Amino acid sequence: MRTSRAWTVPATAALLLALAGCSDGPAGDEPALGDEETAPASPAETPSGEAAYDGDYDSAFYDKLADYDGEEVTVVGVVDEVLSPTAFTIVGPEDTEVGPLLVVDVGAVTAADPGSEVTVAGVVHEAFDLEVIEEEFATDLDDEQMADWEGGPFLEALMLDLAEGDSE
Repeated sequence: MRTSRAWTVPATAALLLALAGCSDGPAGDEPALGDEETAPASPAETPSGEAAYDGDYDSAFYDKLADYDGEEVTVVGVVDEVLSPTAFTIVGPEDTEVGPLLVVDVGAVTAADPGSEVTVAGVVHEAFDLEVIEEEFATDLDDEQMADWEGGPFLEALMLDLAEGDSE
């Protein structure tokens, strides 16, 4: 079957006319071709350099944890359990309804004592993967002890600050 060139010219003209509306001229409010249109800011989106969340580790934070995935946050909590020199869990300073949150601090030499109030600035990750963490940070965590946290949310600590009077 032979195609006709008679259809090619009108189809090309129609395509060019349709694309003319996508130019990056000043005519409309649409973004220029190739520009990304962003959604309205979510609670996790903040101006550069600011934490997406800054406050107590509580149920309000935990309920929105997925929204903060990949974002830097600052949370205040109480050290619940020290798992290793580079990993521990925190609980809320007052909110007992929220479960422990794993904190991995591969730069730490020692961790805080259980019961110590701590401020942690770090990056939220929605799913802990022991193998990835060990490879990415060239560390060796106790596989058996960390197995309970596999797939759960965790905080990659960038900075730890113990409350005054608490020991390191």
